[in-house]
Amino acid sequence: MNRAEPYLRWLPPLVWATLILIFSGQVGGSSTTSVVLQTLLPAGISPETFDLIHLLVRKSGHLLAYGLLGVLNVRALQGQALLAITLAAAVSILDEWHQSYVPLRTGTPIDVVIDVAGAALAVAAWCQFARKAPPAASN
Repeated sequence: MNRAEPYLRWLPPLVWATLILIFSGQVGGSSTTSVVLQTLLPAGISPETFDLIHLLVRKSGHLLAYGLLGVLNVRALQGQALLAITLAAAVSILDEWHQSYVPLRTGTPIDVVIDVAGAALAVAAWCQFARKAPPAASN
């Protein structure tokens, strides 16, 4: 094993966690995603429908972002699922705490629950997949 390999395993989750935290500022705010959705959705939908779609897109983003973080963590931790989910939860708590200080953003406990659920579901799926996958050929 290369001496740098254990450190390199942590590069993807560290980069991804950094991106999550960057997006917890104004750039990842509701007003930004609202503008993007307005350009993607057909004109003339009701405000209620738009608000529902906007909410679903934003919460799906939480699930996906933290699901990926959970998988990257479990890979870096070489299968330690509970610790991988715990690290994702710590990033989520930090993210929501940060958002509580950003103008026009709010940090909410429900988002932490959604984030941890995303991490847990993705880690569980990854661990199930890893169990069924044939062993990798060694060089």
